[in-house]
Amino acid sequence: MEELRFESLKESHFTLIHRWFNKPHVQAFYSLKSWTLEEVQQKLAPYLQHEKQMRCFVIYHAHHPVGYVQSYPVKDHPWENQDLPDSVTQKAAGLDLFIGESEYLGKGFGPKIINSFLKEHLWPFYQYCLTDPDIRNEASIRVFQKCGFVEHKKIFSQDALWRSVSLQLFIKEKESLTIRHAKVEDAHSIAEAERQIAQKPGFLCSQPSELTDENVANTILSFLKNKTGVYLVAQSEDQLVGHAFLEINPLQSLRHVANLNIAVHLGWQGKGIGKKLLQKVIEEAKSSLLIEKIQLYVRASNVAAISLYKKMGFQEEGILKNRVKVSGYYLDDIIMGLDLL
Repeated sequence: MEELRFESLKESHFTLIHRWFNKPHVQAFYSLKSWTLEEVQQKLAPYLQHEKQMRCFVIYHAHHPVGYVQSYPVKDHPWENQDLPDSVTQKAAGLDLFIGESEYLGKGFGPKIINSFLKEHLWPFYQYCLTDPDIRNEASIRVFQKCGFVEHKKIFSQDALWRSVSLQLFIKEKESLTIRHAKVEDAHSIAEAERQIAQKPGFLCSQPSELTDENVANTILSFLKNKTGVYLVAQSEDQLVGHAFLEINPLQSLRHVANLNIAVHLGWQGKGIGKKLLQKVIEEAKSSLLIEKIQLYVRASNVAAISLYKKMGFQEEGILKNRVKVSGYYLDDIIMGLDLL
């Protein structure tokens, strides 16, 4: 997808928004009626001076205006009976938007617009985001759910035409998890986490003594200098909570295949970190000009990991019987692969 960007509302946008306000799909749940240009000017002109603390933008796809989005502090614009603690209200922004150009509807732009706007214009300032689609607006509700918003409560209110309306109030909390490329300085934390995981028999092939800071640092450095792989870490606040790396096979005939290793650090399992790491790994692989396939090994007994890999599109390609020997017992490995082409 080409670049999405948000341009602060200007008076020169009023004619465009007037046209959008009078489109049937926008009138259905947003503008609600026919508008004159003068009415649009009266509504939006105060926002240019940031009255009511409204921050308004026209959404552009590449160089083409496609819609409108606005945000505002919930503490200044609360919903009646919103049932939110003050600790949330003080750190929350409300969000309204619509896609004005009909040809952009139903093509997956909604989630991309919302996620981009949250990242660029809300999360730097707020901890929570709330939105209130009409309960009849099923398409909008699906989009917000896809973006990770969760239902808070139904609000019974009146719309701008003083008609009774039922709204579904959604809320999303800013994620504290960051996925980034590993640095050499991360080596000790990664190696220490692997040493802790390796103390549990069967999870890793390596023994704790074999997992050194130096080896991890050398791997990260090699990937950075020689472009032979991708090393990612998951970070919550100041703590590393998971890591993953893709290593491209050095043989010319196998260079289209990258081997995946992934680990969620002890105490952080069951929080969706593995899925987010895996999503980012796949995204990085798809952007590579070399990688056509991701391959991994997983213990046959690791049901949770196998289930996650399958959900992300990996398929079982074979079983290596008795591949791992731990304390006199043999464990099978399953080979799984994801074709990217």
